[in-house]
Amino acid sequence: MAGFLLEAKSAACVKEAFATILARLAELYGGDNGRIFGTYMELFEILLGDLWGEFTDPLALECPAGAVSGDLDSRLVEMFYCDPYSAWQKAFVERNHEFVIHVLPKATHYTEAASFDDLTQSDVELLMSHINCYPRRIFKDKTPYELFTDWIGEDVASKVFGIRRIEPNEAPLKPSLLGIDIRIKERVNSVDAAPSPKALLADIKRPDGVLGNGHRARQGFVLPGRRQEQRDHERECVPFPSRLPE
Repeated sequence: MAGFLLEAKSAACVKEAFATILARLAELYGGDNGRIFGTYMELFEILLGDLWGEFTDPLALECPAGAVSGDLDSRLVEMFYCDPYSAWQKAFVERNHEFVIHVLPKATHYTEAASFDDLTQSDVELLMSHINCYPRRIFKDKTPYELFTDWIGEDVASKVFGIRRIEPNEAPLKPSLLGIDIRIKERVNSVDAAPSPKALLADIKRPDGVLGNGHRARQGFVLPGRRQEQRDHERECVPFPSRLPE
C-alpha cells in the first residue's frame, strides 16, 4: 500500500501522482525506458477505481507515455471501475483503509474526526511504512513490505514510494504515530446521548483510558446509564476489539 497527498480531489492531481511515480522510476533506472515501463506494468497490472471525478481521465493513467497523443496502442495497463455502492469489488483496498482509520479515525458519538489539513507527504509515507510492516495472518504472519521487497526490491519501495522497513513491534497503528490528538466534542446531540451497545463498539478509547461519556474503562466499554460496580463488571463491560484487521 502506498499513498500520495493530493492538493485536490481531481483527475489532474491523480495524473500528477502517477507522473511522480514514473519520474522516480526514471531516476532510479537512469532513463532506461524498458525497465521504467516494465516496472510500471508490474506495479499496476490493472487499475481499479471508483466512479468519481479523480478517475475521469483513465487514458492518462493507462498510457502515461502516449496520453497526450491519445495513442491507445501505447497503453501499459487497463483501467476498470467498480459499480456504484459496491466497495466489496475492491475488498482488499477497503481493508487497507481500515488500517488508515486506526491512525486517522473518523468521527464518533463523542469524538471529532482527525484532520488531514496538517498532513505532509512525509507523514503519509511514515503511515504507509507502518501499515506495510504490520504482519498479516493472510500472509502467514509476513508483512506486505517483506513480500513486496522480495518481489521487486527495496529500491522501488524506498525511492519510488518512500516506504521503509519498520520493525513489527515498533509499528503502532495509533493516532499518536502522527502526533494526532483525539478531540472530544464540546456538545453531543440528543440522538448521540445514549448510543446502542453496537454503536458504542465503534467508539474510540482515549489514551488516558477515559471514554467520551466520562466513564473510566477497565476491561472495555461501560454501557452508559449503569452503575460501575465490581460485582456487575463482567455483565456491564463490552470488550474493546483489540485486534486490527487481518
